[in-house]
Amino acid sequence: MKEIGRKISLVVTHYDEAWAVCKPFFDSLSIQTDFDLETLEVIIVNDGIDNRLPFAELTVYPYCIRQISIEKAGVSAARNRGLDEAKGEYVMFCDIDDMFCSMFSLQIYDKAINEGKGHYDMIRGSFIEDQFVDGEWKLIRHDNDITFIHGKMFRTEFLRENNIRFNEKLTIHEEAVVVTLSNIITRNIRETQVATYLWKYRDDSIVRRDPEMYIFKTYSNLMASRRALCEELLKRECYTEYRQAVVKTVVDSYYDFQKHDCLKPENAELVLKAKKAFKKFYNRFKDEYKETNVNDIAAMMNLLRPNAVANGLKVEQQTINEFLTEIVNL
Repeated sequence: MKEIGRKISLVVTHYDEAWAVCKPFFDSLSIQTDFDLETLEVIIVNDGIDNRLPFAELTVYPYCIRQISIEKAGVSAARNRGLDEAKGEYVMFCDIDDMFCSMFSLQIYDKAINEGKGHYDMIRGSFIEDQFVDGEWKLIRHDNDITFIHGKMFRTEFLRENNIRFNEKLTIHEEAVVVTLSNIITRNIRETQVATYLWKYRDDSIVRRDPEMYIFKTYSNLMASRRALCEELLKRECYTEYRQAVVKTVVDSYYDFQKHDCLKPENAELVLKAKKAFKKFYNRFKDEYKETNVNDIAAMMNLLRPNAVANGLKVEQQTINEFLTEIVNL
């Protein structure tokens, strides 16, 4: 029998999530409209050889599902294995506790693929983030995002040809390297301007229950991710983008530590630990930052400040130079 060609591969990582948590993702695929589900493959990569999803539950779905198990190595290693196995022309990396937010989501990607005749290196769909804040549900729409993996579809050979892979040393904030690097290497990107993906809230996720302080609790991981990106750009001789990434990290961190929560006495120990994590990054790249034209730094601050304000910045307590002097003297 002739093998059916795959147009889209969805790489879905699974650790120990219960079937009840995973089921909505697979259900959201089965109701896709005006898309040939025979051209879809879902690759479940189990991070741990004993963590397979129940076979009987998966057989009811009208599309190809493959399960692969690896020795426990983290989400980055699992996604890389899925990329290696993908047979689709395009590949998308999904979290198994999320779902597609419309029955037309795959149709939207399929239309973009056909429109570009398979030449778009990335198709960026908007995504919805649901949050439960102060007893109320909030839906936050993310457009033109260049950091999160949610809603992004990549031409498979583009990733392979450019050796764009997940850094397996990173297990938190790992996706930003792949997404940012892809946005830098290619300008052949299609924006759908339609929300296709839902980043779901889970009660047991510290990322979602404590989004502000989670950043500071994982600041060493964030800085490791930023360092990995900067070093990857330097290795690829993307010098302009390399310096921009250094300056952006410095400015982002400056705004992070000016937020109101950083001034609360009960957070002092956590904030100090996070500042020391940033210090390691700054010590590595401070020469590049100091050589940057002051007007370029000011432009980056003007670019990033609106988002910082939206995320909790009230007023700068220090100038950026005062902040960096404090960091150096820690």
